Amino acid sequence: MNIEIANRLVEFRKKAGYSQEQLADKLGLSRQAVSKWERGEASPDTDNLIALSKLYGVSMDELLGLNLGSNEEKEEAKSSTNIGGDGIHLVDDEGSEIHISNLGIKITDNSHDEDDPEEIEERMLQRKSAKYDALAYPLAALISTIVYLLLGFFWTHNGVGWAAGWTVILFALSFVSVGTAIIRKKMSDFFFPVLVTAIYCGLGIAFSCYDLPSFWHPGWVLFLFIPIYYVIAGPVDAWMSKKRKIED
Repeated sequence: MNIEIANRLVEFRKKAGYSQEQLADKLGLSRQAVSKWERGEASPDTDNLIALSKLYGVSMDELLGLNLGSNEEKEEAKSSTNIGGDGIHLVDDEGSEIHISNLGIKITDNSHDEDDPEEIEERMLQRKSAKYDALAYPLAALISTIVYLLLGFFWTHNGVGWAAGWTVILFALSFVSVGTAIIRKKMSDFFFPVLVTAIYCGLGIAFSCYDLPSFWHPGWVLFLFIPIYYVIAGPVDAWMSKKRKIED
């Protein structure tokens, strides 16, 4: 990447008052990625450029230092075809680029709607959520499996550990989904039905193993709370989304 652009990225970051770690966290990236941009060793992709433009409150032209002069010059610069010794370079009126050279064909789609902060915010949340999910769910599965084995070997009364202990896997999944819901800022992303199923099956089996009165009935009433939860979650998610729009 052009060192001048790298220096501009450093300048805008410092002007906004972010450290490299803070900026990386907001973009859902590693600090090393931001550091490479600012040393000119790598270039932000289109999504990250849009996110940076939004964070700093500047246009893409300002961010990249593309001073195209008058409005007429800017209109001419929007769409162009350049044929030279290094190949053919085409830029359409939406800023998408096609470069054809002896190195191959490179296509860059810059046609995203830069004025849609909701879409940008959603992509950033999805990135953070994907990183969290990739780590948290496998870890939860491993830990819950170990707990299940321990319950099976040590909670031996009437074999209740083996019979009911498997529900810890469901509890673990529902617990991890709390983090997903917080990151995505959506109550509906919490695995509430999984939690209800874990409680119902765990208590139902445990009661049976201890010869206690049946929990299966009236325990099924717990499932009635599932639609109630989503009736509440829907408006709350809509309100939170509306609040983010206003803040943006």
